[in-house]
Amino acid sequence: MSATQEIDSEVKAQADNHKNEGNALYKSRDFAGAIAAYEKAFSLNPDTIYLNNLAAVYLEQGEYDQCIKTCERAIEEGREKRTDYKVIAKSFARMGSAYLKKGEYELAIKNLEKSLTEHRTPDTLAKLKEAQKTKTEEERKAYLNPELSDKAREEGNACFKNGDFAGALLALPEALKDTDAAIEISKKAIDTLRKAEEHDPEKKHAKEIATNLQKCVMAEYGERANETDEQRLEKAMRDPEIQQIMSDPVMQQILSQGQQDPQALQSHMSNPMIRRKIMKLVEAGIIIYLFPILPCNQLECVRVNFKKKAMQS
Repeated sequence: MSATQEIDSEVKAQADNHKNEGNALYKSRDFAGAIAAYEKAFSLNPDTIYLNNLAAVYLEQGEYDQCIKTCERAIEEGREKRTDYKVIAKSFARMGSAYLKKGEYELAIKNLEKSLTEHRTPDTLAKLKEAQKTKTEEERKAYLNPELSDKAREEGNACFKNGDFAGALLALPEALKDTDAAIEISKKAIDTLRKAEEHDPEKKHAKEIATNLQKCVMAEYGERANETDEQRLEKAMRDPEIQQIMSDPVMQQILSQGQQDPQALQSHMSNPMIRRKIMKLVEAGIIIYLFPILPCNQLECVRVNFKKKAMQS
């Protein structure tokens, strides 16, 4: 064995000793000591593994930018030295974790996906799913910000005024997300307007919303013009939500009142939960509800159009 090989071997052994020291210090949460040990190891032997260890310390410290820079360096040097793809995968995964901690979900997902491309592990896959889920949830929360609702309402309302209901949906894509596991809300203009109502607690835009709601409902009735009452009812009762509403004793009583006295429905509309159920039945065509329902107007005409057998279904 040559003298050079012996020196290289000794240097590598020294570097590994510093790495082991750094591991022990990291476990004892002496992060400053761990950083010094890993840096010493890398100075003796520029192995990408030591940079990954160093990045782990920065991640644990909350020094996310420094962690990202260290991972980028590890990847760059690793590529040049043809480092094992598993080591490079770890660099991408650690960088993805840092971006996730920073709330930069797109970059987190991008780097975690790159890690899986290099080497697929259950931990990285789980982290990717976490990032995707968190991104979806944060986007939903951002949309629920009241400050954003006016802008969304104006964009959607412009489309509604022109009768462009599909355009309204495209203008309000974030309004079409459910709160449970990011399930999409029914892609209908009426649902978008319901969202607008929820984001308008002070009723500043109640007149515009109600007017557009009337327009949407009448458009839906136009589409059902050739359907008989029986066909409309049969179609509506395929919806589990409609079935639940129609089997609700409270709603049965309200609908029975509506048959005898259409004005009775108006009084129930002040209850948000009942209002939502009634509007669901309106949308389904079970209740023929002619508007306007505005603070300054009386209900002009209501026709409850359902069969008793629907409530018994």
